[in-house]
Amino acid sequence: QGCQATTGSSHCRDCTGCHDCSHCQDCQGCTGSAYLVNCTACSDCTYCTGCVGLSKKEFHILNQPYTRNEYFAMIKTLAQPRA
Repeated sequence: QGCQATTGSSHCRDCTGCHDCSHCQDCQGCTGSAYLVNCTACSDCTYCTGCVGLSKKEFHILNQPYTRNEYFAMIKTLAQPRA
């Protein structure tokens, strides 16, 4: 939904210039990746948020690595509304 110049991708939202991605949101120029949010120019990555230029990485936030458990805990914390 809302993607532009994106090919071979599925379940993506508001991505531009992505190829062969799935379940990505607000990404630009990513390839062969899945479950990225707000990433740019990442390739073959999984579960990354706010990353730029990564290749073959997973569970990164702002280009910093996390364990699987740390990643999901951090994403849950970031998603909570602030009072």
